[in-house]
Amino acid sequence: MNSSPGVPYRVAEFYAVGGFHYAFLQSGTSSSTPEEDGVVASIDVNTNTTAIYLHNFPSTNQMRRNICGMTASELDSFRANVFFLSPPCQPFTRQGSQRDNQDRRTDSFFHLMHILQEMQCPPDYVLMENVKGFECSNTRDEFGRVLQSLGYKFQEFLLSPSQFGIPNSRLRYYLLAKRKPLTFAHEEHSGVGQPSPITDPEIIIKALQSNMQSLGSLSCNKDIEDSI
Repeated sequence: MNSSPGVPYRVAEFYAVGGFHYAFLQSGTSSSTPEEDGVVASIDVNTNTTAIYLHNFPSTNQMRRNICGMTASELDSFRANVFFLSPPCQPFTRQGSQRDNQDRRTDSFFHLMHILQEMQCPPDYVLMENVKGFECSNTRDEFGRVLQSLGYKFQEFLLSPSQFGIPNSRLRYYLLAKRKPLTFAHEEHSGVGQPSPITDPEIIIKALQSNMQSLGSLSCNKDIEDSI
């Protein structure tokens, strides 16, 4: 579960209220030296969201920014090798109008996809979360295309807390991506396609554990190692 010596996990969290941050801390992958690894930046434009985040994580670099105004060079400046993404779900929810990429609330995510392609050193890992319904959207298809064009392999899951013995039925979409030469231990869920609503928690846990295997020796990772 830990990264290779000298190659820490540096996380940039987008659309952040802090849930991914807590999960990252609970996973045991973060060291006790935040200067070396951890959540190095959190970005969200909503005032209430950023206030909650700062209350729980006052030492994190919390940026109240419109992602549509960010540049690839800004993303590179984080020196993050992990991106956590949780873009607005309203365009895809089954209770909404399901306007997908015609909904202006997807603008920031499409902009993020665009500047991801312009980065000098894209992250090695991408973890994205959204509602059920995202998996059959045009936005998801475009995200898959962008990831593949940048050399990522990815796996998709529809997961609910009830699958892990938690009495809460809330099915959500998750995407995990790794940039080559990193690989998945179980490749059967990789690539573009409908995510599998796996029901066996042991299968899910093994897959998720394999996705946090040691980071590879990518050139950008070496740059991070040398600069710390």
